[in-house]
Amino acid sequence: ENSRSDTIDILDYHISLSITDFIGKTIKGNCRVSFRSKIENCSFIDLDLLGMNIDSVKQDDQLLTFNYSNDLLLRSNFLQPLNTDDSSAITVYYHGVPQGDITGWGGFYFTGDYAYNLGVGFGADPHTYGRVWFPCFDNFIERSTYEFSITTADTKMALCNGELVSSTDNGDDTKTWNWKMTQTIPTYLACVAVGNYTPAYQEYAGIESVIPIQLGAIATDTVKMKNSFIHLPDALATFENAFGPYRWSKVGYSLVPFSSGAMEHATNIAYPVFMANGTLTWEAFLVHELSHHWFGDLVTCRTQEDMWLNEGWASYCERLFLEVGYGKEAYDVSIADN
Repeated sequence: ENSRSDTIDILDYHISLSITDFIGKTIKGNCRVSFRSKIENCSFIDLDLLGMNIDSVKQDDQLLTFNYSNDLLLRSNFLQPLNTDDSSAITVYYHGVPQGDITGWGGFYFTGDYAYNLGVGFGADPHTYGRVWFPCFDNFIERSTYEFSITTADTKMALCNGELVSSTDNGDDTKTWNWKMTQTIPTYLACVAVGNYTPAYQEYAGIESVIPIQLGAIATDTVKMKNSFIHLPDALATFENAFGPYRWSKVGYSLVPFSSGAMEHATNIAYPVFMANGTLTWEAFLVHELSHHWFGDLVTCRTQEDMWLNEGWASYCERLFLEVGYGKEAYDVSIADN
């Protein structure tokens, strides 16, 4: 799955989706994929996209011929071949029901008043799982910038990677939320969460800059979330002092109704609602996911077999936080229990 990255460099994804159909559980829209060729005479691009309906593919507003093989691999033929360092973009228009992983861990979920993705699939091969909601090079090594234009009911809000650029009232009981992620990430770290969010905002004075913090929760969960996250600044200080400055544009967590863990989407971690219960019972999870912004999000494994780079270090970082925040004895107990 890494070989395509030797021929084409994906520069940016602009994902424009309507996520308003909570009954049919469908998404609809397009993704503009910007790229440059790394070889001579490049005449097509293969993109991963799982189980969607393709409406059309365009380059420079002209329709392209394409083949959608087994609802897995979308091959689009360019208007004319590209040579080394030539840049272009195609826009894929699609709709359908985004899938969850066969294990129940990962993919896209419509649950109650929430719609959200978890960027990996435990049963998927490869485990990267951007392909369930946008066309992409779905591997660990292809890093790109992102833009998101997510249309929701006007009572809801879309939370994504990066910074909120604008929101538009469409005059038809919907809003479009425009986000921009200027730092490059692999596909499994791209995210969206839609819900009746009223985020709480804080700041952390980091080593190099003041870092904005966004705690995404519905109004009735905000106070509990704040109380469960009181040591978030201590965790940031611990990891900055150990590994260097936090290098992302914000710290973000979005509460979602998932019961089996959290997911370290860059700058917008998907975090279970039940863990933000006003206590510190699940504190190790918020620390673990935060630490991925050094190990996993910033420095990423090349293949899923190298996942120790992500998860081994994050597990160590849980214990590092315990030692700094609660003392050597708490660290020793955790190691012994493990």
